[in-house]
Amino acid sequence: MDQLTLFGFPQFIKNGRPIKFSHRHMLALLAYLAVTAQPHSRESLITFFWPESDPSVAFASFRSLLAKLKKTVGEFLEIQRDSLALLPQSLKVDVQHFRTLLSCSLPHPKTEACPRCAPSLTEAAQLYRGDFLAGFTLRNSSPFDDWQRTQTESLRREFIGILQRLISWHTRLGDHETVLAYARRWVALDPLDEAAHRMLIQHFLRTHQNAAAQEQYANCLRLFREEMGTTPSLSLERLAKEFAPDGQNQNLISLPDKPLTPFIGRAAEHAQLLNHLANPACRLVTLVGLGGAGKTRLAYEIVESAASTFSDGVFFISLESTPSPAALPLTLAQAFHLNLDANPSPETQIFTHLQTKNALLILDNFEQLLLSPLSGREARSETLLLALLHAAPHVKLLITSRVRLNLRDEWILELGGLDPRDAIQLFQQRACQTGFALSSADLPLTSQICQHLDGHPLALEMAAGWLSVFSLPKILAELAIGLQWLSSPAQDIPERHKNLVTLFETTWNTLSEVEKETLMVLSVFHGGITLDAAEQVAHASPLRLAILRHKALLESVSLAQFKLHPLIRQFAQEKLAASQELSIEAQTCHSVYFMAFLAAREQALKGANQTQALEEIQLEMSNIQPAWIWAAKHGQLTCSALESLYLYYHIRSHLHEGAYMFCLAVEHSGSNSSPRLRSRLLLRQGKFHLRLGENERAEYLFQESLALAYQANMMLEIGLVLNELGSLALSRQEYVHAETFYQESLLFLTQAQEKNECHRVLNNLGIISKLKGELDIARNFYQQSLEICREIGDQRSLAIRLTNLGNLAFAQKDYATAHQYYEESVVLLRTLSDLSGVAFCLINLGNVVFEWGDTPTAHQYYVDAYALAAETGNHSAIRAAQEGLTKTLVPA
Repeated sequence: MDQLTLFGFPQFIKNGRPIKFSHRHMLALLAYLAVTAQPHSRESLITFFWPESDPSVAFASFRSLLAKLKKTVGEFLEIQRDSLALLPQSLKVDVQHFRTLLSCSLPHPKTEACPRCAPSLTEAAQLYRGDFLAGFTLRNSSPFDDWQRTQTESLRREFIGILQRLISWHTRLGDHETVLAYARRWVALDPLDEAAHRMLIQHFLRTHQNAAAQEQYANCLRLFREEMGTTPSLSLERLAKEFAPDGQNQNLISLPDKPLTPFIGRAAEHAQLLNHLANPACRLVTLVGLGGAGKTRLAYEIVESAASTFSDGVFFISLESTPSPAALPLTLAQAFHLNLDANPSPETQIFTHLQTKNALLILDNFEQLLLSPLSGREARSETLLLALLHAAPHVKLLITSRVRLNLRDEWILELGGLDPRDAIQLFQQRACQTGFALSSADLPLTSQICQHLDGHPLALEMAAGWLSVFSLPKILAELAIGLQWLSSPAQDIPERHKNLVTLFETTWNTLSEVEKETLMVLSVFHGGITLDAAEQVAHASPLRLAILRHKALLESVSLAQFKLHPLIRQFAQEKLAASQELSIEAQTCHSVYFMAFLAAREQALKGANQTQALEEIQLEMSNIQPAWIWAAKHGQLTCSALESLYLYYHIRSHLHEGAYMFCLAVEHSGSNSSPRLRSRLLLRQGKFHLRLGENERAEYLFQESLALAYQANMMLEIGLVLNELGSLALSRQEYVHAETFYQESLLFLTQAQEKNECHRVLNNLGIISKLKGELDIARNFYQQSLEICREIGDQRSLAIRLTNLGNLAFAQKDYATAHQYYEESVVLLRTLSDLSGVAFCLINLGNVVFEWGDTPTAHQYYVDAYALAAETGNHSAIRAAQEGLTKTLVPA
């Protein structure tokens, strides 16, 4: 079969012989048609391939090119009056076949292979003979250059993903020779990718080739120093110590501040837990017990004891503020300091990060996810754990939870009460902290209290806290009364649970009716409770909060923030559920408060106080998410709250979570929402899917949103949707359609007198004009957009406009003006902590000073940009920085 090979230098094979083309544009056009696999209008092709030529000259060049192609390979082309395409099935294209083979493995987790998909991945790896169009360039066609660069980066990422999966598969098979071959291909493909070197070094260590591991590390060190002027990360240095002659493994421990109070008891459980973790057959241990039983504290203590077993470290990850299983991948990414890209999925990126690690992950408070009110239709958190264990064969999990996961691979260690001696010691210690020194004469009563409480650590601490109010005999008497009168007849409730409930009931009965209602309403909060929120939602004054704090029912997070212990919150929620009217009122007030909280930050998110608003929303996200769902279900969503939550997810690039939350809102709102609100929900959901590259889903949502907007004659909403449809067309390189959408959008937004929304459309029209080679018109659009951004104070949009103007000046060799724009942009982006944006700006500044002949300064810009790009995981920025470093290398 005739074929077109695009990996490596492109080649057209017809009847078994390579075709020689008289003009590079012929091969470039065939490559473009083959990869895009769709018809293109003649006008768009002329603009794409001859952007800087006079239109009449460009048209003549295209006609001449097409005539030559018809003579040479005309049977492979579908030539219409207004369009041109490559005939499907007429030609074997290696890139298309590569992606088809890769798609065969989609039903499986993306970080591993199985017997069914391994052959397809192997064949795909064989097809990748080099980078896309390697060594091929096209003069005076910046759109083609940009497209080629994008395709090269995308295919390289896909190929690296294939290598990683094949490495994982052959590692499981014990095929070390094949693993080595694939690992070396990865290193050869990207010698400056530290992950590739780490994979190869770990393979050498696994196969006891310490000398080879040492040599590979030395090569990595030399490359980083010579080509980037940097050194590998600390984690790679720690790995290197495994084969150092007299070095000892220094493991990474990621752990919050350890409690200052001494650890008491649990010697048997501590030893048993270490035995489980040392057992090769044990990959998942769940530490099960009631809230307050000391699961977290025991997990703290296990860290240092287990650290020597795990060469890549121990990571302690609290899930207390993780509101739902959907948010678990983001929590994990934050724990590993992993900045997620829009694609692939967060799960895939995390699995890739962990697949070669030998590490222990401690996931604390996992019941938070098992019992999450936001569980909805998303994948179960337990399923994610199993997928992680399959993808990362040298990772172990230690889970703390009030309930079992009920997984076949789960090893259970139940945590009951402390033994009598340890319970007494804990009670005495807490009493001493409260200011009461117990004597030997108090031992009998102390022992009886500990027996009543079944040695439960939290109950013991709370009971000892009562010593500021009650005597030991009084405490014992209160517990005795409670046990007789509040014991549950249910047979499936553990005795220690009954005792704990009794303790809470006893404390509960010490509260006034107002205090009881306050505690019940506070239980609707997730995570922290600010003074303002407590007053607005629960009508709780600072004095009333102080009373609850004094009775050990609230914990101080800071001077202005409290929280409920998870067990106390669960107890109070059960009380609240018994009063349906109060429960509905509390949930409603909580939702109204946080929708108003979001709405109050809409203007700040669009203006100069953007950074502060983002931080404020981040701190309250565990409350905002359940409030958002409640508001959607009960018709309480507002356009301002919607816009603020969208901007938060958009600016912070939490695209998967944003798409999920807006999807839930669309599903739950239904007929409860107005056409305007529903149209905006659909639009924002579509924008997340567009950024995620899910174009078909985005287009469906945009069209549904547009239909509602037209139906209700909403000029603003029509203009907003048309702008996004233009961006969708632009992503498909349908420039004529994109420009039409943008022009229509601007018309509707102008009619709606929404000047502040016009700046995005003006910027997009500038992009189209630049692609068409109309640079003066592009500059005019950018300037108009920039003036609006300055007027409204939208810092992030302003930085983007400045960068666009800089790029335009650079293209026209006006380097001084470009430098000025880039400098202003980088200051704004640093303020917003947009590290990816800063990296690109530094690359731009490097390009300018390189053109000025200042190579050392340019090199430093590229070094700094590479460090930021590597930190964020932005592959486009990494490649661009590497290109800059390559051209600024000074010969020895």
